Amino acid sequence: MEYIAVALAIFGMIIGLRFRFRVLLPFVLLLPLLCVAFALTNRLGGIETLQTILAAEAVLQGGYVIGLTVRASYKAIQRKMAPPSSQKFRSN
Repeated sequence: MEYIAVALAIFGMIIGLRFRFRVLLPFVLLLPLLCVAFALTNRLGGIETLQTILAAEAVLQGGYVIGLTVRASYKAIQRKMAPPSSQKFRSN
């Protein structure tokens, strides 16, 4: 299960780095269904299923937030390192 959590975190980070919020929503809505299927195959109870769903959602969204933070930091560094735009003034 730890590998699945790491994979979800990496997947959330990739979504945060590359895409916007609209891409995250289908995965957030699909994840509880996958968790219920996982719980049924492993014969987990109701509380354990709920904990699995909440943990999976938290890991995915945490990875997404980390990806957003990295993307925003990278863009800020790019803006600082870009040369200033040279504006040519016209004289009449």
